[in-house]
Amino acid sequence: MSKNYEVNYDLYADEYLKNRTINFQIYNLLSSLLNISKDNNILEYGCGTGNYLIELEKNYQCNFYGVDTSKKMLENAKKKKSCISFSHFKNYPLNYKDSFFNDIYCVDVIHHVTDLNAFFNEMHRISAPKCKLVICTESSVQLNKKYWLKYFPSISSIDQERFWAIDELIQSAENAGWRFLSENVYEQKLNEPIKKEFLAKVKSKSISVFAHLDKKEYQHGLDALFCDYNKGISIYKIDGYTLIQLEKEM
Repeated sequence: MSKNYEVNYDLYADEYLKNRTINFQIYNLLSSLLNISKDNNILEYGCGTGNYLIELEKNYQCNFYGVDTSKKMLENAKKKKSCISFSHFKNYPLNYKDSFFNDIYCVDVIHHVTDLNAFFNEMHRISAPKCKLVICTESSVQLNKKYWLKYFPSISSIDQERFWAIDELIQSAENAGWRFLSENVYEQKLNEPIKKEFLAKVKSKSISVFAHLDKKEYQHGLDALFCDYNKGISIYKIDGYTLIQLEKEM
């Protein structure tokens, strides 16, 4: 299940603009799972400041669209030079006609969706036949492998409540008429010091789970993280994602 841990992203939009970048391994896998062809209409659901859309626009001649519930995130996305159409929404239906999109994707967003049935039904409405829908998320196992749980142990239980189980996502999608194509597990193992880019994300809370931590635990963990960073200690890291590929049947 996905318990509602609401975040006011308008408060963090400037920090996301400064500190969040795309994961190129995820970008490459995402690109291979979508059905990208010239002049396709492609939607990113929960686009934030538009990083993935802007990278796609560099490489494909398509019509790109992004929607988000945060006006400030979209304001920051529009500051970047692009021809992408960005739109704000609060509720369904989205302001798109039936069968409009050839590809739809979301990255690190589905755990913010509290009504899966409504989400998959709306994506089904706006998608053309043979449209690919790709959802990038994290499984329960992957959530528990994050190295920074050592510093912020409560994140484990918070994220287990926030994130949908993979089988729940697939079942809900199939109930809405989507055909399940594949489950793609990405995992990267590294042994390296803590990166200053990650410190910046934690300090600015530009990873959403940090907005839900107890202040005392957050500060204690941040101090310990900085201590290990300053010591240059190498840490074993496992970075993992799961990408679910779906298709709208004819």
